[in-house]
Amino acid sequence: MSGGAGEQPLGLPVATAPGDPHPGPQPAAPSAGPPAPDGDQGSQPGSPAGAVPVQQSGQESGARGAENTPAAPLSWHVRETTNFRIYHTDPVQAEQAAQAAEAVRTQQARRWRSSAARAPWSPRCDLYLYPTPKDFAQLTGQPETSPGFSTMAVNGNRIVARRVNLRADHPKLLAAILPHEVTHVVLADLFTQQQIPRWADEGMAVLAEPPAEQASRASELTEPLREGRVFKLSELMAIDYPSAEAWNLYYAQSVSLTQFLVEQGNPEQFVSFVRSAQRKGVEIALRETYHIEGFAELENRWQTFARRQAAEIATSSRGAPPASNSIRRE
Repeated sequence: MSGGAGEQPLGLPVATAPGDPHPGPQPAAPSAGPPAPDGDQGSQPGSPAGAVPVQQSGQESGARGAENTPAAPLSWHVRETTNFRIYHTDPVQAEQAAQAAEAVRTQQARRWRSSAARAPWSPRCDLYLYPTPKDFAQLTGQPETSPGFSTMAVNGNRIVARRVNLRADHPKLLAAILPHEVTHVVLADLFTQQQIPRWADEGMAVLAEPPAEQASRASELTEPLREGRVFKLSELMAIDYPSAEAWNLYYAQSVSLTQFLVEQGNPEQFVSFVRSAQRKGVEIALRETYHIEGFAELENRWQTFARRQAAEIATSSRGAPPASNSIRRE
């Protein structure tokens, strides 16, 4: 449904670790912000009492953080849908974002068999469209070059706060950035007891992006594969925060491994594998889910997949059709 537009200044505190594109878990939303409409108090900005942060997900950026200078107040308007509350300064863009967010939520919830496919979110997800990079940086503490990030908080086994922060000026906002971040929020419903591993979280979120964006990620593995400087998969799956210089490789390899494993079965099996790996260990989960006998076999099979994918992308970029579509679309 569409909520009435209202205006209220918003001044958000700066995050504790500006400049870190992937900071540790933070509260799901800062304490300041527009109040929630009656009947949905649980989703007003703020970390609910008793809640603990479950995750913060964002996309990479190498720039340093914003200066700790006060930001000019913004007059937010609010556009509500069944599952989102959009805070914005541009009604046309807000309508586009609202439609895109609902569509992505539906598609990704069905793909990964999330509980979001069966019932509306309560609380809604607060989605902020910061009009300029400076507004985004000053009000979130993240670098101006970061396209966005999402935060969730959990209480017991229930998500009690959802928030997506996006740069409204980004040229790929609706096509790639919004789908990526909304997918992180969808996935949080599947991992309320234990936070989803970062490699899987980022890999699954990239699968919500257009095929061209996925291919771009895969192409970043060409030289590391040729030079033998990719992560060992046992290391990749254990890392949460790679070094800044290794982030692009970590990201590209996480996406590729996710694509490979999803293609061995289906998205639901992949979720089962990730959950099983958290309980029993990766090698047991590999055998039970994919009949892969440990990391050595996984390394061999994944590298074959990744090299073939890189070759297909190179062939396609020269104007010839690829031999097959190695990026599976659901």
